[in-house]
Amino acid sequence: MFFLLIVFVVGLVELIRTWRLTPSSKVALHAQSTGKIKQLQNAATKLKQWIYITFLACGFFTSYELYHVSDRLLTERIHSGFVELWSFQGLFVLLEMTFLVVIFVFLVRWHIVKRIAKLSD
Repeated sequence: MFFLLIVFVVGLVELIRTWRLTPSSKVALHAQSTGKIKQLQNAATKLKQWIYITFLACGFFTSYELYHVSDRLLTERIHSGFVELWSFQGLFVLLEMTFLVVIFVFLVRWHIVKRIAKLSD
C-alpha cells in the first residue's frame, strides 16, 4: 500500500507541475517555448514508466501473497469456503487499489500529452 501511495503522490505532483508550467488560457499557450514542450514530454515519459513499474510490482506482490495464502491454507488444512474467501480479501483490495492508482496516473499522463499536442499546434 505504501508503494501505491508513492505512485499516487508522484502522479499528483506531475499534474500540479503541468498546471503550473502551462496555463490553460489560449493567450498563454502561444507564449510557450519549445523547452516547456520538452519538459511536458519528459513528464509524460516518466509517468509511463511509473505505470509500468506499478503493474510489475502488483504482479510480484500478488504472486507473493497468493503463495503465502496457499501455504497457510495447506499447513492449517482448512478447507472451508469462508476461510478461503477471507484469505483472498486482502489480495483483492490490493489489486483494486493498484488499478485505481494506475488509472489516476494514466489520466494525468493523458492530460499532459493533450497539453503537448495543444502547444505543438
